Amino acid sequence: MIEVRNLKDLRLKLGLKQVDVANTFQLSKTYLSLIENGKKKCPDDLYKELMEYYNTMNQTEGLEAIFDYVRIRIPSHDVKRVVEDVLLMDFESFYEKPTGLFGYRLMYEYDNIRVLLSKKGDDRGILIELSGQGCRNYEYILNELDQQWLDFFGRCLFVDGVMKRIDIAIDDYIEYFSLDTVAKKIRTELFDTNFKKYRVVGSGNVVDGVSEGTTIYFGTRNSLVYFCFYQKNHEIANREKIPIEEVEVKNRYEVRLHDEKAHKFIEHYMEDTFLLRSARSVISQQICFFEKTRTGDLKKWSKWERFLGATKYVDLSMKVVKPSFYRKLNWLAYTCLQTIKVVQLGGEQEGFDYLGKLLNDVELNEKNKKVLEWHLAENMEVLSDNGRLIAKETGEIIC
Repeated sequence: MIEVRNLKDLRLKLGLKQVDVANTFQLSKTYLSLIENGKKKCPDDLYKELMEYYNTMNQTEGLEAIFDYVRIRIPSHDVKRVVEDVLLMDFESFYEKPTGLFGYRLMYEYDNIRVLLSKKGDDRGILIELSGQGCRNYEYILNELDQQWLDFFGRCLFVDGVMKRIDIAIDDYIEYFSLDTVAKKIRTELFDTNFKKYRVVGSGNVVDGVSEGTTIYFGTRNSLVYFCFYQKNHEIANREKIPIEEVEVKNRYEVRLHDEKAHKFIEHYMEDTFLLRSARSVISQQICFFEKTRTGDLKKWSKWERFLGATKYVDLSMKVVKPSFYRKLNWLAYTCLQTIKVVQLGGEQEGFDYLGKLLNDVELNEKNKKVLEWHLAENMEVLSDNGRLIAKETGEIIC
């Protein structure tokens, strides 16, 4: 018996829109909706095709996404507090030295994890920088704390941190497609891209009998969005002087985001929570490769589609967006509920309202008052008077 409920559950899990799936299979949205809701029988062949499509879209086999570089500015000059409350590390483990990096004055470093301090009065505050190895080392610390990158970025956003650069690397262990084929598609214009500049570096150079491989750049190093696809196995084989067949990883696809684009990406990642999908979504919005059908028409390259899997729209636009009450609620639900529950239960057993005491001692800053005002204004009239928010109907002082 066909479980039509599986179709809707799978589609929603993958974040696919009903209209997009209907268009892919040349169905009407109404027809697909009737099938998903059990009001119309789904033909066996269509069910099989839909399940195969969803399984393909859920493809993650042989792919690993990692943060490969992180640079975040924190509006503070309290280095000790940033190290202990944001990085959750022991400040005494860091050693201090003078620096001129990025125009900062002092550097505090531990195991490729850097915290840079500007002079007092400089609004650049503190800069956290994690190199590729720094990311791996901090990942180890997060694992020891039973935490994830989501927790770290949540703390950064909570203290109004600003993402300055985020690099994500996707390692491909089964070679979803050949980069030489990608290079050929670029030369024959079987692709579409938002990038104005792109460059292919061929595999002509040979070092000790091993080709340096193909590298493809999209954008420039000064671009806010920049991609670099290259044959990682060739790089490792050359560096370690081993046969290329012994290298597990085949290709690496690097995504580099700067300034507003980096910040918008992390905001998206905080909601999506799946780094591989978030990174592939950015790639899918910038590049598409095609193949020709037997009739000469163009369609999306099947190997490219399989690599991308199910993607979501990532808004990297520069438009100003009001801070969201629900984004703060989602962050609270994801990062703090376990701690809140521990404090609540402990207080109940001891007869003391720890949470109430903490909340009564907190005074909202102007930014968060605005978030609250905008949220409440959707359902009630709110007055603002000398920094206070007042419910117009009851006269109650909200904060």
